[in-house]
Amino acid sequence: MSGRPHLRPRNAASLLLADLSDGAPAFLMGERSGGHVFMAHNRVFPGGRVEKADSHLPLPPVVPDADMAWLRNELGTGASDSRATAFAACAMRETGEETGLVLESRALLTPLRYIARAITPPGRARRFDARFFLIDARNITGDPNDFSAACDELSHLLDVERPEVVQVVSWAASNGDRSENGDYLYGKKRLREIDRRIRFLIRRIDRAEVVEPSAHHGNDQVFFGATVTYSEPDGTERRVQIVGVDETDPLAGKISWVSPVARALINAREGDEVSLMTPQGRMELLIESVEYPEPV
Repeated sequence: MSGRPHLRPRNAASLLLADLSDGAPAFLMGERSGGHVFMAHNRVFPGGRVEKADSHLPLPPVVPDADMAWLRNELGTGASDSRATAFAACAMRETGEETGLVLESRALLTPLRYIARAITPPGRARRFDARFFLIDARNITGDPNDFSAACDELSHLLDVERPEVVQVVSWAASNGDRSENGDYLYGKKRLREIDRRIRFLIRRIDRAEVVEPSAHHGNDQVFFGATVTYSEPDGTERRVQIVGVDETDPLAGKISWVSPVARALINAREGDEVSLMTPQGRMELLIESVEYPEPV
């Protein structure tokens, strides 16, 4: 048997958001990219590994008594309520982190039904002992098709948090022995976490259904799909189109929406000056024109 047959499964949980508004149930799922070791190219419910903090929430989610008894029985004799509800808390937390959706306060009083357990078979590169919970989608706040929160988080990570951590790591590395340097070790760990989150957000937003650029025809504000002409301080004029990560072609003037130039331009308008940070310092760009294709 290939893989690692004796790998111990990690505790995990997923949340099934059931939309019953149209009669037939519909569930929110996401597709994992081909780069994942576990369940690549598969559609999955939002979820992830249980963390220690999931056992210590001031107001844990409500799980029906019968379901709690079922969970405690699976966990073994003496399992506490906090350990059992940690799975439900994990499912809620991971759903919020992955989708930007937030359970309304009333949902904390609406039981999360424990409905299934699945253990990854031996021999896989990753193994999970996952519990699945069910809740009515009417108890969530947010639109599954609204990616504004994910875009805001990505911008904060790229523009604020990551540069700050890089600065701390560089400072800590200059202080000598790195093997016992707490600031350096923590900073490197945090950088890995940030980069992992950035990759996840980019994949998630890139898979979003993007509005046709022609929908903005006649608009002078820069959005995804815009063709922008801007000038640099020395008078050099450049023309770029803002596209998805997989469509990037710098030689053809197509730049990714997560590139520094695109992020400086997005949401600005024709005639605005925007700041771009470069290795040589801050550069001011003047937006000369914003164009979108005509509707077909």
